[in-house]
This record gives sequence, structure tokens and C-alpha cells, in this order.
Amino acid sequence: MMKPKYPLAVSILAVVLAAAFVVSCDRGDKSGSEPASTPKSTNASVGQKLNDAVVTARESLGQSKEQFVAAAETRLQQFDTKLDALRAKVSTLNADAKAEGEKAVEALKEQRAKLGTKLDEAKQASQESWREVKAGFDAAWQEIEKGYENLKAKFNG
Repeated sequence: MMKPKYPLAVSILAVVLAAAFVVSCDRGDKSGSEPASTPKSTNASVGQKLNDAVVTARESLGQSKEQFVAAAETRLQQFDTKLDALRAKVSTLNADAKAEGEKAVEALKEQRAKLGTKLDEAKQASQESWREVKAGFDAAWQEIEKGYENLKAKFNG
């Protein structure tokens, strides 16, 4: 049996296609016995997440190591700016909320430092192995973004 040239890219593409199938099935006729109980905002949110996954998959499939490193450096710089703005917002809160917010911001700073280390690993990785390192970076990126969005929602209220 022939082994795919880019197994990670094939896996990402398979997940994106499966998600697209699930979302497209959900858009079918709702006149049957099942009530349409899903709010439109949820469907829009799922659609946006699916679109983001498709864009990420496309970028991953054709991205060179150098392109990935440049894009990751830009994303980290933008994240630093967003985190600084959130830190400034937290500093204006009352004492209890401020202490909780500062602790959460520090946790994000630690995650950010780990992302920087993962990026350094990607820079040092060989052409053959950098995609594995990239996958680790991308997973960590998703986690830090989720943490940031949760913190922002909590303290920007």
C-alpha cells in the first residue's frame, strides 16, 4: 500500500471534510419530526469555526517551514499586543477581580513563553521533521487563543 507523502496534511484534510459534511447535513429540511432547536448564532459559530479550520488546513498544506516561522512570529507579536491590552484592562478592576485577572494573565504569559520555545524548535527542526513540530505549535496556539478569549470575555464583560 502506498504511504501518503504528507500524512498530517491528509489527516487535517479528512477532519475538515468530515466537519463540512456534518455541517452541510445540518442545513437540510427541518420540516420532519425534529424541532429546529439550534439557535442561528450557534450555526453561524459552527460555520465560522469550520471556515477557520478550512483556511488553516489550506495554509498547512502549502506552507513551507520559512512561511510558517514568519507567520508564527507575526501571530505571537499580535498576541503579545492583545495580552498587553488585556493586562491594562485588568489593572483597572477592583482588588479581587484584579488579583484574579493578573493571575490568569500570568498563566497566559507562561503559555506564551512555551509557544516561543516551540517556535524556536520549529526553526531548528530539519525540513523532514518540522511539520511535526508545527503540529505541536498549532495545538498549543489553539489552547492559548481559547484561554485568551475566555479571559477577555470574563474581564471585558
